[in-house]
Amino acid sequence: AGLGYHVYRYNTQTGAWVRRTSSPVTGTNFTDNISGLSGQVRYMVRALDLEVTPSGTYQNLSQGRFTTMNVSGPVLDCQGVPGGSAVPGTACNDGDAGTVNDAWTVDCQCVGDPLDCNGVPNGPAMPGTSCDDGDPDTGNDTWNGACVCVGLPLDCAGVPGGGALPGTACDDGNASTGNDSWTVSCQCIGEPIDCA
Repeated sequence: AGLGYHVYRYNTQTGAWVRRTSSPVTGTNFTDNISGLSGQVRYMVRALDLEVTPSGTYQNLSQGRFTTMNVSGPVLDCQGVPGGSAVPGTACNDGDAGTVNDAWTVDCQCVGDPLDCNGVPNGPAMPGTSCDDGDPDTGNDTWNGACVCVGLPLDCAGVPGGGALPGTACDDGNASTGNDSWTVSCQCIGEPIDCA
């Protein structure tokens, strides 16, 4: 069963076909943003079918049909200005304070490099990666979503986020004591067992 088709445009800078449709087009018309383009533009259209087999269903893309279009007239930049300066590769502002080096892409999207938690463009210190919060009483430190380096508190056994907390059971290794538990100073102490 036909689900529609996807449209691809050839990127002359990367030598790759880039899909221009986010979901299958079911009609007979498609409009593409060609801002910043001029001359010959190559397109490929691929039909998308739903294949049904005894073992299940899957989506199957056909081989592509190709066409070339000539883009003429005044060349519009990425902001729709005839002959404007907002062309792919030039600076722009994506409106995101968490990015730098914003520039127009070949698809006329204003995109910047994300800053990591240390303020380095495309750096490795991203949320979820390891860091050092400088606190000797924590471990497994990681950057959180707000770029704060946070570690898990060490329990009385030195395990980050562990369960050996003051008031919980432990074993002081002394057979003459019972009801051993961790104190607030993380000492494992039991109560003496009487002879009765």
